[in-house]
Amino acid sequence: MIEEMIEEADPDIIALQSVCQNPKGKDQARQIAEATGYGYYFFVTADTAANGTNRGQAMITKHPFIGSYSTDLSVRTDLPDSTRRLILVAEVQTQEGMLRIFNTHFSWVREQAQENVEETLFLLNEFSGPGLVIGELNPTAHQDVLEPLKKAGWEDGGELLSTPLNHVFINQESKLYLRQISAGHSESENRCLQVADDFALIVELDMTIGSAMHQRMMSSSRF
Repeated sequence: MIEEMIEEADPDIIALQSVCQNPKGKDQARQIAEATGYGYYFFVTADTAANGTNRGQAMITKHPFIGSYSTDLSVRTDLPDSTRRLILVAEVQTQEGMLRIFNTHFSWVREQAQENVEETLFLLNEFSGPGLVIGELNPTAHQDVLEPLKKAGWEDGGELLSTPLNHVFINQESKLYLRQISAGHSESENRCLQVADDFALIVELDMTIGSAMHQRMMSSSRF
């Protein structure tokens, strides 16, 4: 179960790209936070099924957010992917400066994914300092779609692990603190919340939040 993987990896920040919220308003990010003792989380709905179930993205942390918000990516009506796409932004203060985590989930349709990347870069260019773009970026069929991120100076850490879906892009400021990137494994029976292809990326940074040195970030799950 994903809770067991979280307890084993003990990440400081968790980015989830596919989270369900039942019609009564209780979402899986909240359930995970409660089960693992994490004190801070936020969930944003991407779309709603006919039965009233919401699906979206979430961030969970051990530490208070300095800022937490989301921005919509555009959806083209002439393409087969009608899913609303988001970027969730979590800002966490460290002794080394503000760390920003951009949690996103790109389209599986090439043309839509290209626009997702362009709009993400537009947002990234508004910020400076350490940052991570982390999530399910769906590059399998069209790896070149992600090239603009690389050309803009963001390095693809997921390539080191050959993970087909989840990726993390690291800017030069974050690379200064990068310790390692590894893959966790999980087998979930939950069809709505599962680790993408049984992988979760774990990013370890030598940064200090409060008195805790050596931060870990985990990204997992898929629609």
